[in-house]
Amino acid sequence: MSKILSVIIPMYNAKQYITKCLDSLLLAESVMKKLDILVVNDGSTDGCEAAAAKYASRYAGCIRLLNKVNGGHGSAVNYAVPYCRGMYVRVLDADDWVLSENLAAFIKDLESAGRADLVLSPYRTFDIRTKHCQLISAGGRQGMVKMKELTRQWKYYKQLCCLHGLTYRTDFYRKRSKKLPEGVSYDDAFYSAIPAYQAERILVLALPVYVYRIGDEHQSVSLQNRVRRSEQLAAVIWAMQGAFDTRAAIDNQSYFYYKAVSAAADYFITVCLRHPLRTKGRKMARETALKWKKHSPVFFRHIRRKYVFLYAVSVLGISEKCFYECMMALGSRQRKGL
Repeated sequence: MSKILSVIIPMYNAKQYITKCLDSLLLAESVMKKLDILVVNDGSTDGCEAAAAKYASRYAGCIRLLNKVNGGHGSAVNYAVPYCRGMYVRVLDADDWVLSENLAAFIKDLESAGRADLVLSPYRTFDIRTKHCQLISAGGRQGMVKMKELTRQWKYYKQLCCLHGLTYRTDFYRKRSKKLPEGVSYDDAFYSAIPAYQAERILVLALPVYVYRIGDEHQSVSLQNRVRRSEQLAAVIWAMQGAFDTRAAIDNQSYFYYKAVSAAADYFITVCLRHPLRTKGRKMARETALKWKKHSPVFFRHIRRKYVFLYAVSVLGISEKCFYECMMALGSRQRKGL
């Protein structure tokens, strides 16, 4: 296979971002010929498809524009996967970009990856308000690791197990994945859990390649949107547990539940501590927890402690800021052995 890396770029009304995103992928011809870039226009109305079309015309051998009706981020990824020609595949959001200076080395690492199911790489966050850039990297061993080592050393690797740090071997993704939830936000939680929990050969790299843009109040991850779309996150978590095979090996199960519990904690923090009407937020949390308990008791047992704890924090009237300050102080004391 001549193409090493397929990059799926879901695009919806991203006219002000897509040029920077695509420019970051333009390298020397010897590297470009190994790239398979799929820009998926998800029913945009701002004309961004015209900008992307110019790149597809100029770099026809490695950039393609796929047009579809609007269906959301997950729908765009699902639509693109059958068209991927690269040995590996990853998602790049249209308002993010890659570190061009590291991309060639990243592709070279993929060429010699030895059929890794999953590749983890560091990434950077860029806050558009403060212009602050932060490196997110793994503290564990680099190179090829097994799922057992990854889960046993989860605190070192967990930050890379997200959309910004994950690259899948394409045939592994096609065989082991299920379609991402469509028409909702936060499908990246599903993407980083399914099919990643099934991986056996995992390659951990040292160079960052992705730049994740943060600090925009219009992003789905902003606090306001998290509250407004909290039911969508609950739906994604429900889809995650529905796609999980409980017969998986114990270490693979551990990966899944680490991701599922983290997503569930985010949901309960949102509705219990961020919702402007705390009584209403607790009601949402209670109804969701009862649904999970009734229909998936094994899953509920894993998230029960998070639910009970955060519900109690809400009842006590503790603010989200105070909650995090207490958690940080407790973590510091534990690290010092106090």
